[in-house]
Amino acid sequence: MRARYLDLIYLGSLILQPYVLSAVRKAEEKLLAKQLDKEYAPITGVPAFCRSAVELAYGTNSEAVKDERIAVTQSISGTGALRIGGEFLARFYDNKVIYVPTPTWSEPFCLVPIV
Repeated sequence: MRARYLDLIYLGSLILQPYVLSAVRKAEEKLLAKQLDKEYAPITGVPAFCRSAVELAYGTNSEAVKDERIAVTQSISGTGALRIGGEFLARFYDNKVIYVPTPTWSEPFCLVPIV
């Protein structure tokens, strides 16, 4: 039996109109209601966000967190994060092997030449 296109929700990476969950719409409404300022974040990201991300990843009791030995930066997109990570690896590590999951989207392959 052939599936009809309208019965499917594609969660991959195609240039289609994205499906926006109702929870995302409600979150947007809450943010808009707060009338937050539109100031630019510092170049490495919002400090409170970066600190929270490190604590989430490593735990608040981590010695590396307590000693502030973890460098962190925030990106605005997945491709931006890949670019930052690729630049870091290219500059500071000799191992140039990158593992890419299957399936994946095309962006990692566009960034491979920089590494």
